[in-house]
Amino acid sequence: MSTIDVVRFCHAKINEYKLLWLCARVSLVFLAFIVTHYAGFITNFPIWVVSAAAVDLFPTFSALFIFYVTFCYSVARVMSFLVSQFVVAVSITTDSVDRRGHKFLWLRKYIKRYKNRSDEESVYYWGLTTFSFVGLLFLIYVRPSDFTLGSVSIGALVVLVVAAVLKMDVMVLSPKRVASKVMRKARYRNNLLSSMGFVFFGVILSISYYAGDLRFSRLINESPVEYVTSGFKSNLVVLISNADAVLGLEETENSVSWVYFSKGVVMRRSYEKKQDHESSEESASDS
Repeated sequence: MSTIDVVRFCHAKINEYKLLWLCARVSLVFLAFIVTHYAGFITNFPIWVVSAAAVDLFPTFSALFIFYVTFCYSVARVMSFLVSQFVVAVSITTDSVDRRGHKFLWLRKYIKRYKNRSDEESVYYWGLTTFSFVGLLFLIYVRPSDFTLGSVSIGALVVLVVAAVLKMDVMVLSPKRVASKVMRKARYRNNLLSSMGFVFFGVILSISYYAGDLRFSRLINESPVEYVTSGFKSNLVVLISNADAVLGLEETENSVSWVYFSKGVVMRRSYEKKQDHESSEESASDS
């Protein structure tokens, strides 16, 4: 069997199992998001912690991430349903009330218009769901009062925006011409969607990585908790934990210790705190 025959055979099998192939692709994309998110989280870990704990704690981190996403999506859908129903009801009521006719005329108008407002209701619902979902995830990962965009984040944002704009051929075509081609030419529209899909995938990966870094920054600023188990006791700022292991920070007046406990084995390494204010005072006294 030649190479061409093998390729044709594989292509025929893929077409035969399109749904299975689509599920596999979606699973791989979701796995890529989780791995990228985890990479952003462990970027600030010491290398020995990554070597000792990263693989063992990855399933726990992944399960927690899936829980956060599912939880925020479920709450967002409930909130959006209630708000969208309220908005549509108020909107139709104000349009339907007419006291000049029969006393039930406005109610009949309300019922009729409510049945015919499914499209508007859907727009409200999914718009509010998206906004609520993103907002809830943001509040879980970040304290709004402590959130700032660094120079690297701003630079990456500018690069992504420029990349998206360049994909639309605005350097060689006027915005009006681009809009006209998008509206009238299906081939250009399909090519643009394909190109923008690649950029969108990169944007989501970048956000996933950055969210992992934000998650780490929030956790290290949490208050320590007393962690007690058989053979181990400590006050830790917990980063990740499961039934058999815990990774956290133990802080004293002069040092910060990374602690990893797993199945009766404790790994600990201390790092001295930077005494910036003391060094500045000493330099001032010397001068």
